[in-house]
Amino acid sequence: LYTNRLFLSGLTTTEAGKLRNYFHFREPIQLQQKSLLFRASLDKSTQFLDTIDEDIPKGSWSIQYERGSGLIQIRSLKWLGMSFFHIPETNRYGSLYCGIGEENKDLPFMI
Repeated sequence: LYTNRLFLSGLTTTEAGKLRNYFHFREPIQLQQKSLLFRASLDKSTQFLDTIDEDIPKGSWSIQYERGSGLIQIRSLKWLGMSFFHIPETNRYGSLYCGIGEENKDLPFMI
């Protein structure tokens, strides 16, 4: 999957390995629970969604780095079948969900 977006030059390898740089594409849940003072200090153009590192339970996302191609792959352990990839310092990224739409209720016992 290749998407050509001029505004995305890609994350650095270091930044691509941090879950705080990935966001949910949905109405924010965690953000609404933050104080007004904290929300006022956010950059409205980039910090308006929830990051995946704040998900409960902690550890519900798995991140792997492939040494040869440099590909970063992120998988959800809560929604089995959800996968995202990004090649650092490029505009190549994508996601795929191949699951049955059932939440992994065993996740707290797996972590």
